[in-house]
Amino acid sequence: MRARAAGVRFRFGVTASSDRVNVIATGTPRDRWNLLGIGFTFSRDESNLDPTTLYAYLDNEVAPGGYFAIAPGPTVHSLYSVSWGDRDPASLRKRVERAARLDWVQEVLGTSRRISEIFGGGYFERDPIENAVAPSGALRVGEAGGFQDPIAGYGIRYAVITGALAARSLIETEDYRRLLRATFDKEFEEGYALRRRLDEATNDDLDRLVESMGPQMTIQEYRRFRSLRVI
Repeated sequence: MRARAAGVRFRFGVTASSDRVNVIATGTPRDRWNLLGIGFTFSRDESNLDPTTLYAYLDNEVAPGGYFAIAPGPTVHSLYSVSWGDRDPASLRKRVERAARLDWVQEVLGTSRRISEIFGGGYFERDPIENAVAPSGALRVGEAGGFQDPIAGYGIRYAVITGALAARSLIETEDYRRLLRATFDKEFEEGYALRRRLDEATNDDLDRLVESMGPQMTIQEYRRFRSLRVI
């Protein structure tokens, strides 16, 4: 509504070349996925999942280079694997089905019903800031520019922040890359370094990682922990 009030006009179903736009926010390039997420949503009422609890399971048989998760939601819950090492949909789907039959997972699922499939790819770059400006001068935001969390595989935070910085760059004629570097500092460098270690980690390495986290951790502690490249 704020955009409309400011005079912004929306046109849907229209294509445009990069030299005719100011911002490129097309999401994950379909031919450049480097991580894959597959799973399903399930009903809340018949499950035994506490709405304040999220399960994360690190096992290369279930999610090579990634993680398996069971997460609560406001209307439905989710079960899925996110993998950097297995990006074949059929193969990863089989891994998810095997995980769903584990005793502890069955206990969490209870008598719930499957509702819908979860399927999606992601794209991250080693240094997305370097390529944040297209040759045409258009500003790349979100996964269109490889702004993606290389550890957890979530891109919403980066999409919102880079979108806001791109708007600021255009409105206030500030350098987009400078704004990005001032905001993220070494976040992408550190994330990529840890991603490389996770790609090579064995299940024993992952067990040691989980043990080093302790029984509980705040969000702030988790972010500091990630930056230490602990594996």
